[in-house]
Amino acid sequence: MITTLPGLYLMSVGILVPVGKALGVETDNVCSVLWLRSVNLLFAIGNFYIIYAIMCKLHQKEKIEPKIIITALTLSLLPLLFFFNFLYYTDVGSTFFVLFMYLLHLQGNKALASLVGIIAIMFRQTNIIWVVFMAGLTARQVIVDWFKEKSGSDYQRKSIKEHSNPSTATKPSGDSEVTLFQIVKLLSKPPQNKKLDLIYLIFRILKSSVCNIIIILGFLVFVDCATEIA
Repeated sequence: MITTLPGLYLMSVGILVPVGKALGVETDNVCSVLWLRSVNLLFAIGNFYIIYAIMCKLHQKEKIEPKIIITALTLSLLPLLFFFNFLYYTDVGSTFFVLFMYLLHLQGNKALASLVGIIAIMFRQTNIIWVVFMAGLTARQVIVDWFKEKSGSDYQRKSIKEHSNPSTATKPSGDSEVTLFQIVKLLSKPPQNKKLDLIYLIFRILKSSVCNIIIILGFLVFVDCATEIA
């Protein structure tokens, strides 16, 4: 059963009630169309900032800040999202928390990213797909790190032979250069402890993705229970 969870409503109460008290506005007056729609405007501004932060994180080695600002502004004003900025609907807030979850993932704060993922699901149940996506990104990073650890010794042995000939020297692959073919090729080698390596790799993936796995399992239980009740 897919339905709208009360994430937007709870967030609106959490934002507007304290603001109303600070401004001396009655709670009944805060619960108006104008005030409620202003919540989405706050999320819209937040989307611009988070897109900017994500772009800076992904391109931190490049000095292209004006281009990043323009790109972030363009993405935050996409027509599919822009017109919902002025309505009281879940699109803008849902996008905000999905992007926030991704930013926290890029910063290495996986536990907090998972917590934000729960809030994103509270806005829209379909955001569980993005929680699965974050688990996949985490698993990929673990596999890449494992590949670099396993292939590092080979590069060290090669460097001894290639030290006298820099033109033929090779360097360990970066994250973006590690391919599935390279990983399969490494696994196809017959070391004595290959099974232990695979078990250790799976353990590392599960350990790194445990927060996301708990959320995914919890969501499946929730859907199953909701279906039975319906």
